[in-house]
Amino acid sequence: MSTQPEKRKRAGVPASVSVLRRADVCEALAVSMWTLDRWIRQGLFPRPLYMTPASSVAVWRLRDIENFLDKRCRARRVKQLRGVMKKQRHHV
Repeated sequence: MSTQPEKRKRAGVPASVSVLRRADVCEALAVSMWTLDRWIRQGLFPRPLYMTPASSVAVWRLRDIENFLDKRCRARRVKQLRGVMKKQRHHV
């Protein structure tokens, strides 16, 4: 019996490639499909990849989702820092 990484190696796909489908992305981010679609339209979230031009199955690379989350966390920290600095300036 072969394992999943072995099948990927035989198919020529690196074992490190991971993709998530739309429902999995929504569940991981705890958002609705409507929110995900809105974020994509607004350019806030990476556009999906399709396996073939005629495919209707949208997938996202795990690393693209991780990058999105990293940027959101950095932006939130910067916003919090600005708020703290603004409060400190008013108290001085």
